[in-house]
Amino acid sequence: MTEVPSRLTADEELIDEGARSTDELTQAAAEGLRWIAYARVIIEVVLFASAVLLARMMPPAAFGIFAVIVIVQELAVTMPMEGVGGALVQRPTLTREHLQVMLQDASVNAPLLYHEEPILRDGVIVGSVKSGAWGHRLGRSIGMGYASCEAGVTREWLESGRWEVEVACRPYAASVQLQPWYDPKNERIKS
Repeated sequence: MTEVPSRLTADEELIDEGARSTDELTQAAAEGLRWIAYARVIIEVVLFASAVLLARMMPPAAFGIFAVIVIVQELAVTMPMEGVGGALVQRPTLTREHLQVMLQDASVNAPLLYHEEPILRDGVIVGSVKSGAWGHRLGRSIGMGYASCEAGVTREWLESGRWEVEVACRPYAASVQLQPWYDPKNERIKS
């Protein structure tokens, strides 16, 4: 028979015998940083040695191409960490917005959205569907896509235009909104 742990009363205190003091945590963090620094130095030495070895084995033109590829790859990894992505987050207005699309045609002949169907506002292409399927709960073809507007994508801009999605070179009337079509507040899933 297993023993059931008793509940603590208000006067009792939970004490963890395995808990570490602040000094022990500081010492463990410093030791971890030291090992990370050792590993980084070893990685850099191995990378340098492999570059020297490759430079000896490859013709100079091929090694030059290899060096350019390595530099571009390192820049691609480093640049997002240097604050380039932060500037995008801090923009005052978004000119491209993710939105939900639903065709108004609920007939059995309604087309199915897949991907890359153009989204039109007042007859002008402003975006495209990135993913689509049949919405069984809604009885219509639905999709997710992006729309762009120089002045910024706002709820008023979405509600003011005549929206269509072009499927197989034919425009179909559509509705767009920023929230999901089915259960936008997650009330059904939480009940």
